[in-house]
Amino acid sequence: MLLCKKTFFFALAFVASASYAQYVSNWGLNAPQKAETLPKSRASVALSKPLQKVEQETKLLPFSENDFLLTSGWELAEASSLITSSQSIFFPDFNTKDWYNATVPGTVLTTLVDQGIYPDPYFGINDLFIPDSLCRTDWWYRISFRIPENQSKKMKWLKFDGINYRAEIWLNGKRIGKINGAFHRGEFNISDFVNADNENILAVHILPPPNPGIPHEESPRAGTGPNGGHLCLDGPTFISSEGWDWMPGIRDRNIGIWQPVHLYFTEAVKINDTQIVTSLPQLPDTTLATITIRTNVVNNSSENQVVKLNGRIGKISFSKEVSLLPLEQKNIEFSPSEFKQLNIQHPALWWPNGYGRQVLQSFELQVLVDGQMSDEKNIRFGIREMSYELSVDLPEKQNARVEYQPVKALSNGKPIFDNTHPRDLGGNHHIPALQADVDASSLKIIEDSTMSPYLVIKVNGQRIFCRGGNWGMDDAMKRSDRKHLEPYFLLHQQANLNMVRNWTGESTEETFYELCDEYGMLVWNDFWLSTQGYNLTPNDHDLFLENALDVIVRYRNHPSIALWNPRNEGYAPKYIEEKLNAYVAKYDGTRLYQPNSINMNLKPSGPWNYFKDPADYFRNNARGFN
Repeated sequence: MLLCKKTFFFALAFVASASYAQYVSNWGLNAPQKAETLPKSRASVALSKPLQKVEQETKLLPFSENDFLLTSGWELAEASSLITSSQSIFFPDFNTKDWYNATVPGTVLTTLVDQGIYPDPYFGINDLFIPDSLCRTDWWYRISFRIPENQSKKMKWLKFDGINYRAEIWLNGKRIGKINGAFHRGEFNISDFVNADNENILAVHILPPPNPGIPHEESPRAGTGPNGGHLCLDGPTFISSEGWDWMPGIRDRNIGIWQPVHLYFTEAVKINDTQIVTSLPQLPDTTLATITIRTNVVNNSSENQVVKLNGRIGKISFSKEVSLLPLEQKNIEFSPSEFKQLNIQHPALWWPNGYGRQVLQSFELQVLVDGQMSDEKNIRFGIREMSYELSVDLPEKQNARVEYQPVKALSNGKPIFDNTHPRDLGGNHHIPALQADVDASSLKIIEDSTMSPYLVIKVNGQRIFCRGGNWGMDDAMKRSDRKHLEPYFLLHQQANLNMVRNWTGESTEETFYELCDEYGMLVWNDFWLSTQGYNLTPNDHDLFLENALDVIVRYRNHPSIALWNPRNEGYAPKYIEEKLNAYVAKYDGTRLYQPNSINMNLKPSGPWNYFKDPADYFRNNARGFN
């Protein structure tokens, strides 16, 4: 590809400032496109009328007995507007008359559209009337709240389910922590910072991504343009919000407090992330299921604690006593060998749409100190086991067809496939080898090679004919609550689809996975890398991996997730690849880590056009997993 001098020198300057050189063909735009190439409309733009600022009372919406959502009462302002203020924003009587009533959860743009500052970007070419400076601006959110009287003597915690892109969290004038990346939770012990009897001021400083890029606006004169650009350097974030061939640029790049904020209360001992592993050990016989529960508890006090963990699944209950030293964390397991009631006869199973019911179970876990509840977790899950047919090079046989059951093969927490040295079978079909010193006995040899070299996904021992497509992003302003998303899942179900691809992880939130569970949609779950050799890769690999690990741990109990995949169309950089492969084996251990979405045991991408004769599509393009 020939580059003009201007582009060439821009590229050189950029590479010099980056942490490593990147050899890609899409750097995005380095200047706004010419006005004559922008899309135009004969219709006039209906500009909004800004709403009057109103005083809103903060509401603590009960999420569970000791967990509350901070909902109404949030306010939003540009950081630059605070410089001229003579007051601290942490004064209870701080004047916020020029702030906006903020939508939380939601993005900055969600608030500005809701408040009538800018027109709704979903209509006509309204998007062009929203300044792209929104994504280059620091913002502050602010809310005041009181601690409920019946919770005042407990430990107090603040949890952010998700912000974008970075956040500094301040409470009553004290900086209590930070959050980095759009998909990493932030959890803070605020017991020493909170006023138990008075008003508390929470302020969140939102910092935008450092490389927001310049959107390309599609039009007949400008064409489709590049897919994304510089924003890919800042993954983990919503990389398509710079603009893609299926959506325009989102002017704030989805920055803000885009997921719920929790205020919750515990006694001294707290339950951290918990995993529920279900297995069908006698497959293809599904009359027996085993359940293993792994959790982590932490003693936040300076005293020894003897606690009791009580678990319940429907009518099944089990418990264990645990001793904790001061400030000690301990991993606890409830296994079916120790607790016979976790061996379930004739279980009600979770199935993909069209193969059976989507039966979901409720798991309750409580930790008691001196007979009083200190903390609790409630988790919904489904009894099912994922397995896979794929081609692999074994020591004794190349291109062997095997069945891979992760629950069995990853029992030691280490990956078994080496994806960094794939073998090319020709025609862009790659297969992995085994990691060095891996025992292949956990893989079942399949003599039938009809499906070779293609991936086959199996649920409860049953091959699944996967039908579905990409979800590029669930909503451009991350209005991703159940009210907005459920109609799309109903449409998928009624169209007899059974899989959605969470393309580059753009729809990574609880509601998305809950609805996939309920409607039987298997999830091909990407992380935040796009096309190898075309799109840029993240500058900060460790930040990417920190967010990826939190996503794996947070969502691994959802039965709908079929596999984890690092990127669109290609392999991840070696450092990310090796870490992700290890993370899935150690912290999940129940699913396939699929290293490539077009080559490894798969068919290449495309086509991207319609066929006059549907038979041509199935005859020429639909063979193999695509």
